[in-house]
Amino acid sequence: MSNIVQEVCKELGINQTELAKELGVTNGAISKWNKEMPKVARKALEYKLELHRQKKQLEILKAFKGLLKII
Repeated sequence: MSNIVQEVCKELGINQTELAKELGVTNGAISKWNKEMPKVARKALEYKLELHRQKKQLEILKAFKGLLKII
């Protein structure tokens, strides 16, 4: 099983302290998640990743739309 905490931090370009702050949890909670993660925490991280990916796709689509207007 991949470590979703590391995956989220890497994809968002943040560290675990910043992730903890964004999620409203302590650094200790994030550290514990590296060993054993509650289901709700895993879902929150999965949703955070999905939202980030969708925002990136939307930015690409908006840029493409802008290019089409130029043509």
